[in-house]
Amino acid sequence: MFKLEQYTEKNNRFVRLKNERVACWLTICLTQGGMVTELGVNGEELLYLNKETLFDEKKPIRGGIPVLFPSSGKLNDNAYTWNERQYQMPLHGFARDHSWNVVSTNLEEEVGSITLSLESTEEMLQLYPFDFKLLFTYNIANDGLTITQSYQNNTNEPMPIYPGFHPYFQTENEWITINTKAPTYLDLKDNQENEFSGSIKKQDLEPSVIFTNKQAGTVSIQVKEQLVMMAYGSEFKYTVFWTEKGENYVCMEPWMALPNALNEKKGLVCVDANSRLDTFVSFKVS
Repeated sequence: MFKLEQYTEKNNRFVRLKNERVACWLTICLTQGGMVTELGVNGEELLYLNKETLFDEKKPIRGGIPVLFPSSGKLNDNAYTWNERQYQMPLHGFARDHSWNVVSTNLEEEVGSITLSLESTEEMLQLYPFDFKLLFTYNIANDGLTITQSYQNNTNEPMPIYPGFHPYFQTENEWITINTKAPTYLDLKDNQENEFSGSIKKQDLEPSVIFTNKQAGTVSIQVKEQLVMMAYGSEFKYTVFWTEKGENYVCMEPWMALPNALNEKKGLVCVDANSRLDTFVSFKVS
């Protein structure tokens, strides 16, 4: 049976779902953008987390599964123009900079779930002129995590988004084996398209490489002794792989569009006026 625990550490609020019988757990930091900080499956922690960065406002957080919204990646000059007005936008959007609220929980024998929400505020509207509400449900079971997402547009015009997630998976491997149907990848070191042979040296994932996803497909990597398979809704058209020199992690990130899409107006996903978009991402082990 799953159990729910809520606690505070260094002024940050956390919730944890844990099932000792099947040895799986999920921890989320509500005050740090509703990000997953721990994900345990089959008694093994899958995620990398530098806790020092989690509690230091002067450092970018390294680890967990940060939420990227309304944009993924970096905009040119950290700015974009929409309807002839210029707006500022931080790297990977602003959702990860705000507290999320718990809407509901469901604790069953085999599955535990928690639903979180984030709603637009006056501060957010200065960066992004759309009234929105996000509802994310995190479902944890003994085979992994599924995140179902609802992006609600409460304005009278289409709302452009290209959100994503930024999972940090533990690995000490120097070569990263990637199972994907994509025959090539885009290397952001030189913006060149390269043929893919099935694996890539971890040091070559800086600044990042991008694969184009096949619709209704999967992408997977080896983490410790387990294969982590990522499945995604058709809106997630890309998978970004990234790491930092000397670190024991690799990021496998589902994105809806390429960096700078708000400026280039290419590949944006638009949620219809007064409507919503529902989709999902899952990370399962085998």
